[in-house]
Amino acid sequence: MKKTIIVAAFSLLVLGLSPARAFACSVNEDCDDDNPCTIDTCEQSICVNDFSTTNGTTCDDLDECTMDDTCLDGQCGGDPMDEDQDTYVSDLCGGSDCDDSDPDVHPDAEEGPDGDLTCEDLADNDCDGASDLEDPGCVPCVDNDQDGFGAEASENCPYPLQDCDDINPEVNPGVVEGPPATPTCADGRDNDCDGLTDKDDEFCFGSVLWTPGTAAEASMTVTRSATGAGWKNLTAALLLPVGVILCLKAVRRRK
Repeated sequence: MKKTIIVAAFSLLVLGLSPARAFACSVNEDCDDDNPCTIDTCEQSICVNDFSTTNGTTCDDLDECTMDDTCLDGQCGGDPMDEDQDTYVSDLCGGSDCDDSDPDVHPDAEEGPDGDLTCEDLADNDCDGASDLEDPGCVPCVDNDQDGFGAEASENCPYPLQDCDDINPEVNPGVVEGPPATPTCADGRDNDCDGLTDKDDEFCFGSVLWTPGTAAEASMTVTRSATGAGWKNLTAALLLPVGVILCLKAVRRRK
């Protein structure tokens, strides 16, 4: 008898049935496995939890971050939550959509330019954390020195980065500060607006105090110094063998 029951249970598994409560049922309710993707019946005192016919049926997986839940092979599951169907998952469920009820709000939406309705709708349309006139796309371009960089970062300027000195056209994020021994490494200004000035800037690192003259002159001075040192080293190398020979001769005379 025991062997027959085991064989029957194995057969049920092969057919896609789950004898979860094999010997404890008298009515179908005894076999409820709390799985919405099985049909639970009691057959000859054996519980049968059948999922062979439930694929594709709707269910609820009790997960607030999934939608369109359906049954598949006895398991209930759904797609990541995208309530507004804009292909972006809600940020409440690990996604990047900051308003999953509005399909026009998502990380790739446009906010701006200045004067556009998206700059006065009180919404963070592009989910960058800034709304309306606080968003770089809506900030008017105020460029006092006309170097293309605004006093505030604005996508309405030719260049969207902020100018740290908007009254000097030679100071902005597009300027090169350096290399060493050039005026930009000793003028007391943060020429490239990276927060670092003169020798603190990586492109001026190791720079000596610049004095009037061209970079070419500074280079020539360094070259001449290096060349002079080179001649001294070469002369010393040539005279060393001569000195050794003279010493040997002196020793032989004493003998």
